[in-house]
Amino acid sequence: MIRVEQLVKKFGARTVIAGVTLEVPAGQSLALVGPSGGGKSTLLRCMLGLEAFDGGRITIAGATLAAASERANRAALPQIRAAAGLVFQQWHLFAHMTALENIIEAPVHVRRLPIADATKQARALLEKVGISHRADALPRRLSGGEQQRVAIARASVNNPSIMLADEPTGNLDTHTGTEILDLIRAMHAQGRTFLITTHDRNVAEAVADRIITIVDGAIERIEQGGTA
Repeated sequence: MIRVEQLVKKFGARTVIAGVTLEVPAGQSLALVGPSGGGKSTLLRCMLGLEAFDGGRITIAGATLAAASERANRAALPQIRAAAGLVFQQWHLFAHMTALENIIEAPVHVRRLPIADATKQARALLEKVGISHRADALPRRLSGGEQQRVAIARASVNNPSIMLADEPTGNLDTHTGTEILDLIRAMHAQGRTFLITTHDRNVAEAVADRIITIVDGAIERIEQGGTA
């Protein structure tokens, strides 16, 4: 379950999220649609504590972040980050690490999982996203679609019940984008809750139960998606 209540985010005098309220029940998928600069990516970053916000509350998997509650937010973040994985728009893979090493980095160095266990888990994830044969490739040797699959595997490494994906097809050609959408649909069919951002309405209709259009940081309309 994701619940956002009256969220406000400002950069200086500019308000980029203007009192947004939304909810994503467990197991459902929601797409945020709108032009670049409309606040979609910032909203996802606020959800995982990567951006502070100026008003409102965010509740994910029973843990709550609130504006001006720094100590309480620090306590809530581990629970939220264990429950939700984020796929960044620019992938953000470590350039000096192989696909496999990118995936095991957090389990080994943050969760202190033994390397052998983390490697076994990472190889299973690479198999799941269809690129097990590219485990030892550096990012510069991977296509855009392959890098996106690694990013999805990395976000899945803690087996999160919630997946947040920021423009998951934005940097891909049409064919590769379709393959990534197929992968997202398959993961959603397994029961994961999804929240994605996109500027492409066709992408939203392909993967979402509901579509929310955001313009200038505010909700303009809410509609049924193509999977509802």
